[in-house]
Amino acid sequence: MLAQGLKGPGDWKILQDRSVNWGARISVEYALNLAQILTGLQLPEGVCDFSSWPEPTADETTAISNTLNRHNRPDIKLRLRLSACATSRQKARFLIKFIVPKPDLMRVYYPDGTPVFFCYFRLWGRWAGEIIRFMVNRIHSG
Repeated sequence: MLAQGLKGPGDWKILQDRSVNWGARISVEYALNLAQILTGLQLPEGVCDFSSWPEPTADETTAISNTLNRHNRPDIKLRLRLSACATSRQKARFLIKFIVPKPDLMRVYYPDGTPVFFCYFRLWGRWAGEIIRFMVNRIHSG
């Protein structure tokens, strides 16, 4: 619908500039790519090459990166999976399996021959590191 409302090259240039000003340059690119895939939208010459568009702001790039990578954080994984558990008992069972996976699963995650006992500490340390990195990035970004 948006693309249908844009009549000429001037309108597309306005869209490009406004998308940067509003911090939505990357989102507009994703939306137009998706529209091309789903509806067969044909973008005008010069518009379809997103490398020629104005660069997104640093804030937008950081925000998009954080949004796209958010699902990789252990606390988000945990929250999403817990929401699928209906009862407190199911949640408790899941938490135990999440925090202390079966030893054969740990062998899959850490196949280097480290004793399984130490593999748990490696897993928990990795989670802690991810959470700390996220918190530090959040503090530095504002």
